[in-house]
Amino acid sequence: MTNDPFNGASKNIVGNSYSLAASWLVNPAFRLGGWVGYLQASAQDIPNDPSAEIFYYAVNFGFPDLGKKGNLLGFVFGQPPKVISNEFGVIDRNTSLHFEALYRLQVNDNVSITPGAIAIINPDHNSNNDTIFVGTIRTTFQF
Repeated sequence: MTNDPFNGASKNIVGNSYSLAASWLVNPAFRLGGWVGYLQASAQDIPNDPSAEIFYYAVNFGFPDLGKKGNLLGFVFGQPPKVISNEFGVIDRNTSLHFEALYRLQVNDNVSITPGAIAIINPDHNSNNDTIFVGTIRTTFQF
């Protein structure tokens, strides 16, 4: 719904997006962060230019240098973008939740490998959708 808050009726959508992100190194072994965002979308090619409001957030926790310098254990919890108000009459009735865990292994100064797992409950903000589980492996090369 968030990708198309006007149910296919508009091909000319304009948006104003506002967000705030923060990260705080509580101590050398713990980082707390997150973000929150709000988007106002307007359909410019539908009579009366209906608008929709979209909201999202996330909180993350990180444990830098866990096990060895450069490693990182991280967790993310949040809500993907959700239509919370819509003059066109289409809103997300349920709420998706995103859970993520990762562990970055610093192989050397130039290479890290990060396995992770993601679970999305109520995908597309629809409780009829099955939970999605995703496993990831990311390799980063820095030169």
